[in-house]
Amino acid sequence: GIVEPTLFTTLSCPMNVNGTITYLVEDGTMVQEGETVCIIEDNNSENNYDNLQLALESVNAELNKRKADLQMQYALLEAQVKNNDADTQIANLDSLQLRFVSPTQRRISELELERASIEKTRLGRKLRSLEIINRSEIRTLEIQIKRLSNRLESAKEVLDGLTIKAPKTGLAIVAESRRTRSKLKEGDDVWNNMPLVIIPEIAEMKV
Repeated sequence: GIVEPTLFTTLSCPMNVNGTITYLVEDGTMVQEGETVCIIEDNNSENNYDNLQLALESVNAELNKRKADLQMQYALLEAQVKNNDADTQIANLDSLQLRFVSPTQRRISELELERASIEKTRLGRKLRSLEIINRSEIRTLEIQIKRLSNRLESAKEVLDGLTIKAPKTGLAIVAESRRTRSKLKEGDDVWNNMPLVIIPEIAEMKV
């Protein structure tokens, strides 16, 4: 006959994993809660994690570079604004002497004041536009970083899930392979939600 537990805990291969067993507890071993009973190697999950990590580093570097470029552009524009203010002040001083100069020179001074005013308006618009572009581009990169961070965290959880630990103390019974119908062993392929180790409740059995 066959003796089976009425209640048991099944430890299975994680979802979306297709890998190979690199470590498996010996069949019939008493394991303690938290003890590693199986380790799976999944190259696809590892490559996905590495690629996401590289992508996140790249976007972080791009964000830092973009911030530095924008700060430089701000500094250049602010320097131009200061130069324009200085030119305007000089032109205003010259305008006090307009009544003592020829009409031609007076017209030149008036045009210089007008040009300084136009340049001031143009620089002001450029600064405002740069601020809008700054917020938009940085926000876009920050959203990319947030998304990549979430994906990287999920990929890390998948990798951590490849090391399967006993949720409680008990007898570890190695499950059968769906492919060979014999007990699983190191080197066997396992995939999505496939049973690996069973821990029975030995307090109640059926024959």
